Amino acid sequence: MAEILTWEQITQRFQGEWLLIVEAELDEQMGIIQGQVLAHSSNQDDIYNALPLRQGRSASIEYVGEMPEDLAFILSYEFTSHLPTSAIGKPSLS
Repeated sequence: MAEILTWEQITQRFQGEWLLIVEAELDEQMGIIQGQVLAHSSNQDDIYNALPLRQGRSASIEYVGEMPEDLAFILSYEFTSHLPTSAIGKPSLS
């Protein structure tokens, strides 16, 4: 089993790096209290390439350190339905 680290331990070990974290325990503001670091890199693309390592588990991508002023990012959400295609988008007449 991989090591679970507190956020304080994570920030001490991975300063200036992008992280892929699973098994995260979150506080009320959705900040990470502790979690398992699956991948870390100074290159953000390496973290996106490591996403298959999460094996279906919820994951967080975090940056530890000061964000560069010229960095911009977009938050997105992918919706995946577990309903059969025939049940999506058809209004009920009952």
